[in-house]
Amino acid sequence: MDLHCGLSTWSTNSRIIRAESTTGPGGSYSFKEVVKDRVAHEPTVIGPTAGKGNYLLYHVGAGRGQWAQNKNPPCKSCSSPGNGSTPKEVCKGYPHDDAAFVAQTWLWKSHTARGPWSEVGVVQTPDGPHDGYSDSNPAPIVFANGTVMMLWRSAGCACSDHCPALASPLPAACAANTHSCWQSRLHLATATHWSNVSSYSFHRQTLFPCGGLTPNVAERGAEDPYLYQDRTTAAFHAILHRNGCKDGTGCEPTVSGQHAFSPDGHKWYLGAGDAYTANVNYTDGSWEKLRQRERPHLILDPATGKPTHLITGAGVGEGTDYTYTHIQPIR
Repeated sequence: MDLHCGLSTWSTNSRIIRAESTTGPGGSYSFKEVVKDRVAHEPTVIGPTAGKGNYLLYHVGAGRGQWAQNKNPPCKSCSSPGNGSTPKEVCKGYPHDDAAFVAQTWLWKSHTARGPWSEVGVVQTPDGPHDGYSDSNPAPIVFANGTVMMLWRSAGCACSDHCPALASPLPAACAANTHSCWQSRLHLATATHWSNVSSYSFHRQTLFPCGGLTPNVAERGAEDPYLYQDRTTAAFHAILHRNGCKDGTGCEPTVSGQHAFSPDGHKWYLGAGDAYTANVNYTDGSWEKLRQRERPHLILDPATGKPTHLITGAGVGEGTDYTYTHIQPIR
């Protein structure tokens, strides 16, 4: 986050940077440049084989130093203590106010991973009764012929007695307080070509029961998908962040991941167990339990296409919104 702020300022202080490692995907990494200024969030880079040698950058937020109608300017009060966390008394309540501004997906292209990046356009996501505050979590695959398959998310009312209602108007119980029964839902999107932003079609059918995973596992659904295709079987796989659990289910809200798979990209199934948990073991024999673990991405072996490393946005410690990028080898 810009100005050393924490995760609670994501909708005003997020920006995309480029970091590089000279020793392989496990790091260490050094900062190189700011690729997109605030507000720019949830980046996914595709390439270089997609689209005739182009690297493609999908993200939410305009990335031009702007924010939603100047309602909430960037949080500038994080210089003290300056440890990457947001002081409790300042800059709160921003995400829900500004999320509509970062709901759209921006698309850029470049002939190299280091840029420069030129704008392709804005991919307009639906604006329905359940999409009122939601960043779209774009998770694309671009095929050799330029067509696109993408997972995206909507969010809104998911009161237990109406789940998975998608009707308009909202049920009265939900319309009165959408924050109290908020749920994230995953959907499919397709495009006839990545460069034609008007060709993106956002399908409204939810991919999983009750808009999330299963009623006894993920009460508030799933978010932050990462999508890839197995080169051997041509099946599709996704790693998701569980967005909260019901009491007594045994899963840990905000820190556990879920694997999903599909033979054709349309009919999806859930894998058994956790894709990842809060517990992380290190090579020196130590371990720690993370406070939160979101935005899973995978590093794929360029020769085989198999996952080699899991990347997550991680947080440690209680009473703070400090987060960092965590990279873990897959064995």
